[in-house]
Amino acid sequence: MDRVEQAYLRRFLQEESPCFGLARTALGYVLLDREGLEGFLARLEGRRPWGRSGILSRLGRSRPDAVRRAESDLRRLALARSWRSALPGMLRRHFPGGFDYFNTGHSNLTERVLEAVKAAGGTVHVLIHDVIPLEYPAFQRAGSVKTFEAKLRRVSARADRIIYNSNDTRDRTERYLDAMGRVPPGLWPTLARICRARM
Repeated sequence: MDRVEQAYLRRFLQEESPCFGLARTALGYVLLDREGLEGFLARLEGRRPWGRSGILSRLGRSRPDAVRRAESDLRRLALARSWRSALPGMLRRHFPGGFDYFNTGHSNLTERVLEAVKAAGGTVHVLIHDVIPLEYPAFQRAGSVKTFEAKLRRVSARADRIIYNSNDTRDRTERYLDAMGRVPPGLWPTLARICRARM
């Protein structure tokens, strides 16, 4: 999954159109512009070292050091920051004409983020990798099935488009979405097409 998300990030950075990233930290959200995203990707890929934990990150001593350092770098690279409740306002200020929001992982599919994107005039595109937690609940951690189901219900209600990693995933997911009351329009771009520019 992480490699697919990185492939999307690389692909977006190769486009000429404006590119931004939204990340959640313990202290709210950060908005990264192209330069910030390139710096973040360089750290993810080991081409640049992670920086030291900043003062704000050191307040959360129970969090792993790697997380504190990553969040510190995200804040240093950020174009803008906001508290959780101020996310819609930050998005409206930076994208007054609307925007396309691509969520390429299963994280941040929260009511807060999806509502904020919609309130700021954004169009929501969600990548679904699989529905394994619903298909094999016996093999999941306690509570993870309900969490995943809640995410999928929010996708059913809020997504403007779903991107699937395969036709099989699309078929499996749409059975659950249908039972949830709404199946957003979907498409299946092959990973080869997404990654082609890197080859």
